[in-house]
Amino acid sequence: MKIAYITHSYQPYIGGVQYVVEQMAVEMAKRGHNVEVLTLAPLFNSLPRVEKLDGYILRRFPGLSPSKSYYVPTLSFIKALVKLQADIVHVHVVHSLVPFATYLAKKCKPQWKRLVLTPHLHDRGFSWHTNIIWFFYRPILKKVIKAADVIHSISPHEARLLKEKFNVNPVIIPHGISEDVLSYKWKPPSKFTVIYSGQLIKYKRVCLLIKAMSLLNKIDAEARLLVIGNGPEKAKLVEMARQLKVNSVFISPLCRKDYLKRLAESSVLCYLSESEAFGITVLEAIAIGLPVIVVEPWGNFFKQYSRAVVLSSHPSPEQVANALLSLKNKTFSTRDNIPTWNEVADKLVKLYQNIIK
Repeated sequence: MKIAYITHSYQPYIGGVQYVVEQMAVEMAKRGHNVEVLTLAPLFNSLPRVEKLDGYILRRFPGLSPSKSYYVPTLSFIKALVKLQADIVHVHVVHSLVPFATYLAKKCKPQWKRLVLTPHLHDRGFSWHTNIIWFFYRPILKKVIKAADVIHSISPHEARLLKEKFNVNPVIIPHGISEDVLSYKWKPPSKFTVIYSGQLIKYKRVCLLIKAMSLLNKIDAEARLLVIGNGPEKAKLVEMARQLKVNSVFISPLCRKDYLKRLAESSVLCYLSESEAFGITVLEAIAIGLPVIVVEPWGNFFKQYSRAVVLSSHPSPEQVANALLSLKNKTFSTRDNIPTWNEVADKLVKLYQNIIK
């Protein structure tokens, strides 16, 4: 089977959607399928146009990304989609114009057979201008979604959004973890350590975590907050932590091995993001054995796991601090069983085979 994954941006070994596409490409290549990844790259970049990676081929095309967002394909990308020969074209992320480019290519009677769309839907932007753009883009997105042969959702929460906003019933196949995670086991440190890993942007609500930690430090002065990540809010968050006298450390993103080691040596992961389609960071933490704190509605998926505390969608700093205290020195008798990308890939292969038939 020839499979082409389409996404707005791609650098192997990076987190987020790029990580998801990478895992799928690798797993499908392991099964003997012919796999390509088509993506955009900034104009005048030095990245190679074609790369061979772990059994699959990566092809980059020029694209526009004002403010490192939106991701607007150029005509060469659309032409490549029309000429693309594949049994399955699987597009990821509707929060860009890449799915629309695929929709236009499908109108031109391309050489590929079936279209699968994984929206990773948040259904909103996270600034005033992205919300305005989203308002005008939603009618276009309805057409894009209807053009797909199958809509694949990564969580029940996202599936409900898709049903509510676009009146579709997607196939739900949640994300998994890579097998390297299973090599790490939770070893709680002597000093209570709260970890956050991800982008430092407003909707991730790291500011709420800092306020909660300021309350926790009044009870336990040695409790520490470790923030891993970069983003436009970083300087503001560092200053907030200083003013509130939070025992905190801010570091840039780590290599994969060092990151997983830090997870395993923390006390709890606290991820209070306002809106997510899923949360692979949370899933990996649970797989290691690390307790986690998340929020509704997207966090409801993790209620099935013994090490997850799910708070209301807009908790107060006091509620977050109390949740952290409830996990301090808590022990767990069993380790939750988490699906791997290998298992997820098996389900996707069956999905592909069914729609081809």
